[in-house]
Amino acid sequence: SAKVSAAKPVQLTAANSSSTGTSAKQPLSFQAFYNNYRDGPGIWKWSNALVAYDRFLSPLAGQPLKLAEVGIQSGGSVRMWRSVLGPQCHIYGIDINPAVGKFQDPMTTITIGDQADANMWANFFNVQVKSPIDALIDDGGHEAHQMMVTLESVFDNLTPGGIIALEDIHGEHYVDSFFTPAARYLAGKASAGQLSSVHIFPFLLIAKRAGNDFRAPLYY
Repeated sequence: SAKVSAAKPVQLTAANSSSTGTSAKQPLSFQAFYNNYRDGPGIWKWSNALVAYDRFLSPLAGQPLKLAEVGIQSGGSVRMWRSVLGPQCHIYGIDINPAVGKFQDPMTTITIGDQADANMWANFFNVQVKSPIDALIDDGGHEAHQMMVTLESVFDNLTPGGIIALEDIHGEHYVDSFFTPAARYLAGKASAGQLSSVHIFPFLLIAKRAGNDFRAPLYY
């Protein structure tokens, strides 16, 4: 697993030498950001999640995006999304702790609310965001009922090709409490032609909405 880091984002671009001896700058990846983070707001992400985000989100870097994260805690992940995805990415942080309001700025909107409350989500999309979002990262309470409310509230509010990622799903109890109802819900979306794909990584589930599979590769 990835270590806990509290770090200053090093503004890296990886330089790869070509056979001609020239160097080509590569965009900053989530893995590179995390591995080079040394001081600043705390952040903790499993390494497999970073690999997944490099697959599904890194190809969108530099575009106008709307990304929401449940559970921003120390604020380090807000810095990570911004550093990797670029200044055109508007970040929506959702947390139950009012103290995270300090992370709000012109491109970061903070919502204080309970992810298990469907009314909170309705207000979030209808009043605050007022449009679909490109990605939702659930790093909140990790209780099965919280994740199900989040999945059911967010999926229909994703842009075509948008993703929802639910983190830290580990333990046998999640099979019946989360994976079974989530599979039933997503099967219904697939039957309606609204689901592009589902991806299971260790401790992580990603569901991709149908409609624009060229935004990020299905095969990696």
